[in-house]
This record gives sequence, structure tokens and C-alpha cells, in this order.
Amino acid sequence: MREEFHASGGSIRIRVVGFASFRTSSQERRKPLMHRLAATVLVVAASVSASMPQQAKGTPGTPSSSDIPGARMVSITILYNFGTIPKGVQTMDMWFSVPVEDDTQKIQNRFTYAPYPSKFSQDAQTGNHFMYMEGGPRGGVPMQVRMSFDAQRIESRLAPAAVAAAKTDQGTGQNAMMQRWLGSARGATIDDALKSRAARIVAGQRTAYDRARAIYDYIILNIGDVEHAELQAEATGGDVAAVLQSQRGTSIDMAAVFVALCRAADIPARNVTGVKIPQRVRQGTITGAHGWAEFWLEGAGWVPVDPAEGKRNPSRRDYYFGSLDPHRLAITRDRDIALIPRQAGGPLTFFSGAYWEGNKQAMPAPAMQIDFTELDTVPTPQTIPLTPRTPKPQG
Repeated sequence: MREEFHASGGSIRIRVVGFASFRTSSQERRKPLMHRLAATVLVVAASVSASMPQQAKGTPGTPSSSDIPGARMVSITILYNFGTIPKGVQTMDMWFSVPVEDDTQKIQNRFTYAPYPSKFSQDAQTGNHFMYMEGGPRGGVPMQVRMSFDAQRIESRLAPAAVAAAKTDQGTGQNAMMQRWLGSARGATIDDALKSRAARIVAGQRTAYDRARAIYDYIILNIGDVEHAELQAEATGGDVAAVLQSQRGTSIDMAAVFVALCRAADIPARNVTGVKIPQRVRQGTITGAHGWAEFWLEGAGWVPVDPAEGKRNPSRRDYYFGSLDPHRLAITRDRDIALIPRQAGGPLTFFSGAYWEGNKQAMPAPAMQIDFTELDTVPTPQTIPLTPRTPKPQG
């Protein structure tokens, strides 16, 4: 079971949701950690190509000859600080991103502490999860919202069989469901100029797999990394034309260019926005967002690609085309995100934190702090939560 525990004002609500994966009995918990995780999640375990550089066997998040994928388990707390709320605000609509779940990422023991009741929803097309709250006038009194959860992340690898099948595929195998992932978005227009550039990049490549790899290599060779703090002013916020013009961008920018060029080359693709979890650190604070991408490969499904990590780690360039280390947390997929319920303002280019509107007008995002603590065992979902302290009145 997965439990969601919410504190609102002086009341407590408990919601228990079915959770099939990562359940552990006392007997299961005695098994080696990596074997337990491998047994609970369907993972495609193999190197993406025979030429992949060899890494130390058993190192989490690195390719090896072992059938057991790397894994990372952390407890995460996200604190949102609404420090400035105008006194004239009479209605507050607040949305918070909630990490997505799939075969490589599971979320459980979620707890929310806030001055207002919260509602959770999921977008059927993207799989994105949202938490929504609404409040009344606060007279300028600030507030905090805290969300905590346990996250389990499994290394993702593309199977050799899928690669071999992709090498013989002459088309994308797209269907009606893939049309969403082929179109334009704000800041990522699939126009004739982009299609012409994509055609030059993928010239001579017959399969979707090889065309996507050509685009990945192009980005690594031609887009400079501006992830360093002193260069953040050069970030474009995912504006593909601006990135291609300046030839510089953050991880989110690089992923946005990969997705746009794939779509221009008739390959369904989508953005993923999340965070990187520092390696070999058991406790700390996560700073900054991280972006990667996925493209659709018939017979293999969504294939992960991380151009920024491929650029930063030349020896693992092959690895990050088709594989992802577990030192990350995926939060949302896609761009031009419409929230649930729908926000009054326009779609959000990317969303990995909080967005709120005062009197139906977009307001500055609250300050956000993300702290993590390493977990050594799969947490057992709680059935009876600890009773929190009665929160103080907040407006």
C-alpha cells in the first residue's frame, strides 16, 4: 500500500492507495538490496551497444556485465516558502508538481503539510501528477507548504535485442497516440527551417534509432554547456531557436533541442524535467533543475537520452544514449503544461516546482528547497502515521 498523509490546519486526512511495487515482507528485506529491487521492477538490463566503455562492475549507475541494474533510494523533503503574499490577494490557486511514476521510478510514503486541504490529480496523456490547493485572503501573512516522500529509482538500460530490432526498422512506426509528441510547442516550433536542419543532421541514416543517435551526437558536438552558475544568464528557458543560434544551453535547453529536432525528423519525442541527486553523498540539498529527453522507438517504447550528461562525461557518451543512471528524480514530462484544474494563465513551458495565481493572475513562484537523505532499505509503507504537532494558525 502507499499512504498519503495530509495535515491541513488542525485536521488530519489519511489516504491509502494501492502500491504493488517495492512491497517488502520481513523475509524479502533480508535479501540483498539490488536483488530485491531487480525482482520488483521490470528493467531492461543490457548495454546499449557493444562499443560501450567498460566500467567497474557493481558501481551503481554505471554500465556493467551484471544483470542487476544500479539503484538509488532517497527520502526527499521539498519546502515551499510563500514569503510575500500581497495583502490585496483575495483568492489563491496553487499547484505543485508531484514526481511521475513508471517502471524505473516509484514514490511512496507521501506526506503533505499545508494550511489548506490538497487535491491530487493525474494527466492521462502525460502521466504528470499535480497537487492543487486553494485559499482565501491572508492579509499578507506568509505561509509554507512542505511535501515529503520516499523515492526509489532504478537504472534504465536499452536491451541489445531492442537495438538490433531498431536497426532493421525503416520507419518510426508512429500511430495516432504519437501525434502529440510530433508537434510544435511554444519556443519549439517545428517549422521548415528546423526540418531542413534536421534533414541535414540525419542524412544517410535510415532508421529512427540511427537518426535519433545522429541528433544526439550533433547536440553534444555543437551545443556548449552553460550549467555553471556564472553562465546561467545565457540559459534560454528551452527556446530552441535561441539555443541553436547561440549554440549554448543548459541541460534543459539541450534536451529541448533534441526533442525538437527529433520531431522535425518525424521521430516522436518528449522532454523530462527533474533534478540530479548528488552521487556519493548521503544527505544534502539539491540545487537546480535537470532536463533529459525520451524518444519513441517501435518495439522498445520510450528510450531515455541525456545530452548534457553525455557531453559532460565523454567516456559515457554511448551510455547516455539509451541509458540513465539512477541518481536523479523525474518530476514532469512534456512542455507547455496545462495544470489540473486548468490555470487561468497560459501553459507552463516547464514545471518542476510550484505555480500559483492570486486573484487569477500569475504570481512570482515561491522559494523552493529540496533536501534528501539516502535510504539503505526499501521503506515499508506506513499504515498508522505519526500524529504531527498541531500547526499554528496561519492567517
